[in-house]
Amino acid sequence: MESMKKLRQAATPLTPRLRKILRKEGVLRVPNRKRGCGGGKTIVHNIRTVVGRRPDQNKPQMFWIIKVTIQNNRPTDHAMLTTFLMTNPRSLVYKIGELQSVLIQNHVDVAAISETWFSSHKPEELLGIDGYTLFSKCRSTRRGGGIALYIRDCVPCYPLTCIKVPQHLECFWVKVRPPRLPRNISAIAVCVVYSPPKSPHEDELIDHLIASADLLRTKYPDIGLVILGDLNHLDIRDICLDNKLCQVVENNTRGEAILDKIITNMKPMYLKPEILPALASSDHNCVLWSPKAQSCPPQCIKRVVQPIREPGLKNGRRLLLSLYQSHPHATKSRQNHSTTHNLVSLMDFMYRTSDVSGSVCTVITTDFAKAFDAVDHTVAVQCLLDLGVRPSLIPWICSFMTDRQQKVRYLGHLFDWEYPTCGVAQGTVLGPIVFLALINSALQDGPHHWKYVDDMTIAQSWSPKVPCTLQQTLNGLDTWVNEHKMKLNPSKCKVVHVTGMRQKKLPYQHCP
Repeated sequence: MESMKKLRQAATPLTPRLRKILRKEGVLRVPNRKRGCGGGKTIVHNIRTVVGRRPDQNKPQMFWIIKVTIQNNRPTDHAMLTTFLMTNPRSLVYKIGELQSVLIQNHVDVAAISETWFSSHKPEELLGIDGYTLFSKCRSTRRGGGIALYIRDCVPCYPLTCIKVPQHLECFWVKVRPPRLPRNISAIAVCVVYSPPKSPHEDELIDHLIASADLLRTKYPDIGLVILGDLNHLDIRDICLDNKLCQVVENNTRGEAILDKIITNMKPMYLKPEILPALASSDHNCVLWSPKAQSCPPQCIKRVVQPIREPGLKNGRRLLLSLYQSHPHATKSRQNHSTTHNLVSLMDFMYRTSDVSGSVCTVITTDFAKAFDAVDHTVAVQCLLDLGVRPSLIPWICSFMTDRQQKVRYLGHLFDWEYPTCGVAQGTVLGPIVFLALINSALQDGPHHWKYVDDMTIAQSWSPKVPCTLQQTLNGLDTWVNEHKMKLNPSKCKVVHVTGMRQKKLPYQHCP
């Protein structure tokens, strides 16, 4: 050991292997860590703290008014609309590069071009613009004319095949559906049109635009309409009057006249059209139509809480629980309806009919076996569609009903997960709604009946002179049960006869 300690004073440097052995035996100390970014992390400091008294538990705690201000600078939905550009370049073939610069500089989503002078023998690769989808229609009989639409690739679009455009009319319809739109706009129908000066088809073009706008607003009530292009001196008063549209271009686009026009029903959502310089040697200025981009004002959310004493928090919890239990879906019934309402209505019917001399009121109570667990998903979806549920909501409802897992525990044994193929989840808000949509189609044209969740009561007043038709009703109910893949519980299905007659024997041959 002494010889190893002498190595500390050795003038010759130690090899890495020998240095490691000396450190392991404790002869050579580990050098102090140099101070740097990690210096002082392992040092424990005594931090002086101030400990105050807890509030007196007997003193009641109070809740007061809370005022919260939230700053929200997110743009409104108007900023999600598309930006339009309209121009008449008078032959676009050699001006595509300049048009591309204008589109990129102004962040244009849809560009409507009149008088493209395209021809069918020119390849589409020569006429396209990177990042945009091209829709075009060219003349087939003479030179000139033609229309085109350049729509950004990120904006979903497709031609409106429901609108038949005559071949001699220079008009083209496209439906545009940006990823986000205001709630009152479901999609945007864009029509690029060119009306040559003194065209013999002006009246036909006006009739076509009016009929197409009527068709779209009938088929899609919330659709936005944009008709733009070089209309020259076409009389558009009938177009605007019949469809509640308006022309928004207010400045001259060619000389002292407004020839390039935009007809739309979305004027409140857009700024005034901006006039840009013409493309190359064209005598028509470009028109830029941009949506409004505003910021939401700061919102102030104010919550007023009634002062509640600390011991009364448990009562407040019971109050909230009772409010939750009074939710219409939590009781598996409709709002403002309960079993009491059903019983009062049924008793009223029985009293009124039994007072008639010689009449008998027959009441049949039915019950479905495993009603919520036996709901067929396909049948339930079809019932929802029959009630008028929007098809866009059906995938969301199917996702709620399917791909659920459940397992069973029996005598301490836990079985594997299984995927049920039918049934709706109880204890949810959507489950009872789906079941009510299914049960709603039962006995729609039958006699008096009362439905409450999976219980159904049928009643009819009859006499020997007026035979009872409940047997036909039960046959129809049996057919409905088989078609909708449900099952009745015979042990809970009962028949009761109510009458004011004194004779004990009733004419049962007329009743089920």
